[in-house]
Amino acid sequence: MNTNPTGSTLRDEGHASVLSNNQEWAEAFYALAGNLLASRGRYTTDEVTSIVGLPQGRNAVGAAALAFARRHGLSIVDYVVTVRASRRTGRIAVWGRTKNN
Repeated sequence: MNTNPTGSTLRDEGHASVLSNNQEWAEAFYALAGNLLASRGRYTTDEVTSIVGLPQGRNAVGAAALAFARRHGLSIVDYVVTVRASRRTGRIAVWGRTKNN
Protein backbone atom coordinates (compact mmCIF):
# COMPACT_ATOMS: atom_id res chain seq x y z
CA MET A 1 0.00 0.00 0.00
CA ASN A 2 1.34 3.42 -0.97
CA THR A 3 1.21 5.86 1.95
CA ASN A 4 2.76 8.79 0.06
CA PRO A 5 0.11 11.40 -0.70
CA THR A 6 -0.17 12.74 -4.24
CA GLY A 7 0.46 16.36 -5.12
CA SER A 8 -3.28 16.87 -5.58
CA THR A 9 -3.97 15.46 -2.13
CA LEU A 10 -1.37 17.72 -0.53
CA ARG A 11 -2.77 20.74 -2.42
CA ASP A 12 -6.32 19.98 -1.34
CA GLU A 13 -5.27 19.46 2.28
CA GLY A 14 -3.34 22.73 2.22
CA HIS A 15 -6.31 24.58 0.76
CA ALA A 16 -8.63 23.16 3.41
CA SER A 17 -6.23 24.17 6.14
CA VAL A 18 -5.72 27.74 4.97
CA LEU A 19 -9.46 28.26 4.43
CA SER A 20 -10.33 26.87 7.86
CA ASN A 21 -8.16 29.63 9.32
CA ASN A 22 -9.96 32.28 7.24
CA GLN A 23 -13.59 31.11 7.38
CA GLU A 24 -15.25 34.52 7.69
CA TRP A 25 -13.11 35.94 4.88
CA ALA A 26 -13.77 32.86 2.70
CA GLU A 27 -17.54 33.20 3.12
CA ALA A 28 -17.33 36.88 2.10
CA PHE A 29 -15.19 35.85 -0.90
CA TYR A 30 -17.73 33.19 -1.97
CA ALA A 31 -20.69 35.56 -1.59
CA LEU A 32 -19.13 38.32 -3.69
CA ALA A 33 -17.78 35.89 -6.31
CA GLY A 34 -21.31 34.46 -6.56
CA ASN A 35 -22.80 37.92 -7.04
CA LEU A 36 -20.26 38.78 -9.76
CA LEU A 37 -20.83 35.45 -11.46
CA ALA A 38 -24.61 35.92 -11.39
CA SER A 39 -24.48 39.48 -12.71
CA ARG A 40 -21.61 39.23 -15.22
CA GLY A 41 -20.94 35.54 -15.74
CA ARG A 42 -17.31 35.85 -14.68
CA TYR A 43 -15.02 37.29 -12.02
CA THR A 44 -11.37 37.75 -11.06
CA THR A 45 -9.79 37.48 -7.66
CA ASP A 46 -8.73 41.14 -7.97
CA GLU A 47 -12.37 42.19 -8.21
CA VAL A 48 -13.29 40.16 -5.14
CA THR A 49 -10.30 41.08 -2.95
CA SER A 50 -10.63 44.77 -3.81
CA ILE A 51 -13.90 44.66 -1.84
CA VAL A 52 -13.50 41.89 0.74
CA GLY A 53 -9.81 42.57 1.32
CA LEU A 54 -6.94 40.13 1.57
CA PRO A 55 -6.97 37.26 4.04
CA GLN A 56 -4.48 36.46 6.75
CA GLY A 57 -1.72 34.11 5.71
CA ARG A 58 -0.64 32.85 2.34
CA ASN A 59 -2.48 31.00 -0.41
CA ALA A 60 -6.04 31.66 0.78
CA VAL A 61 -7.03 33.68 -2.31
CA GLY A 62 -6.07 30.88 -4.67
CA ALA A 63 -7.62 28.28 -2.39
CA ALA A 64 -10.92 30.17 -2.25
CA ALA A 65 -10.96 30.77 -6.00
CA LEU A 66 -10.36 27.09 -6.74
CA ALA A 67 -12.89 25.91 -4.15
CA PHE A 68 -15.56 28.27 -5.52
CA ALA A 69 -14.78 27.25 -9.10
CA ARG A 70 -15.07 23.55 -8.29
CA ARG A 71 -18.31 24.07 -6.37
CA HIS A 72 -19.87 25.93 -9.31
CA GLY A 73 -18.32 24.06 -12.23
CA LEU A 74 -16.27 27.03 -13.43
CA SER A 75 -13.21 27.13 -15.63
CA ILE A 76 -10.56 29.68 -16.43
CA VAL A 77 -11.93 31.52 -19.45
CA ASP A 78 -9.21 34.14 -19.86
CA TYR A 79 -6.21 35.76 -18.20
CA VAL A 80 -5.80 39.47 -17.46
CA VAL A 81 -3.06 41.59 -15.93
CA THR A 82 -3.58 42.05 -12.21
CA VAL A 83 -4.15 45.49 -10.73
CA ARG A 84 -2.58 44.56 -7.37
CA ALA A 85 0.83 46.18 -7.06
CA SER A 86 2.13 43.32 -4.93
CA ARG A 87 1.69 40.97 -7.91
CA ARG A 88 3.95 43.14 -10.09
CA THR A 89 1.69 43.10 -13.17
CA GLY A 90 1.38 39.32 -13.17
CA ARG A 91 -1.49 37.65 -14.97
CA ILE A 92 -4.50 36.28 -13.11
CA ALA A 93 -7.34 34.03 -14.13
CA VAL A 94 -10.78 35.15 -15.18
CA TRP A 95 -13.18 32.51 -13.85
CA GLY A 96 -16.47 31.77 -15.57
CA ARG A 97 -18.59 29.24 -17.36
CA THR A 98 -17.72 27.91 -20.77
CA LYS A 99 -20.07 26.34 -23.29
CA ASN A 100 -19.22 22.95 -21.79
CA ASN A 101 -20.04 23.89 -18.21
